[in-house]
Amino acid sequence: MFLINKKYVYCSNEKIIDYLSKGLSFLKRSSYLDGFQIKGLDIIEYFIKDVDADVYVLAHVTQPFTKAESIEKDLNKVLYEGYDSAFSCTCIQDYHNNCILSSNIHEEINGVLLVDYSSLISEDSVLYDNSTIMLFNLLKKFNVSQVNLAGFDGLKENEENYVDAGYPDVNNVMTIKETNKEVKKLYEKYKNKVTGKIDVDILTPSIYKK
Repeated sequence: MFLINKKYVYCSNEKIIDYLSKGLSFLKRSSYLDGFQIKGLDIIEYFIKDVDADVYVLAHVTQPFTKAESIEKDLNKVLYEGYDSAFSCTCIQDYHNNCILSSNIHEEINGVLLVDYSSLISEDSVLYDNSTIMLFNLLKKFNVSQVNLAGFDGLKENEENYVDAGYPDVNNVMTIKETNKEVKKLYEKYKNKVTGKIDVDILTPSIYKK
């Protein structure tokens, strides 16, 4: 049985303190780490600078059902079996021939159509990997003649914009107004690029409609 000496919640927002379970310590991180372009490795590197330890265990927020047995098994690998690191995962192999993935998700899977990630993103935008714009670019590759889109309504001030209330409406890089403006710019740029080739229609109310 291993004893983890200290357990931290590494977050920029102090409001989370009210919801911490017993035994957890709040460690405030820089709001810079909340940015769109920040990678998970960046957050880990900052944490290592803030907290000195021999071994680190990352209990990620997207893995709430990780069992203590799994953590113990991973620690055994690192402490006694010569591994530099270890992680827990579940092997899922249920892809079908009609499954399309961007190359940043998987490098090679049999029977799956992989699309070059860099060809889908908008490299000159802070919202370079906006999922809707990536989908537009994917459909362009397939030479479709018409796109009918629902739910592309834009973010609204002082409202919950997602079904999952835990998903952040804003970040510390861009306000809602700035985000909407940037997405609209990307959308209009795309429409201008495909004029005469693809008929794009937004079916539901949207701030992106002219």
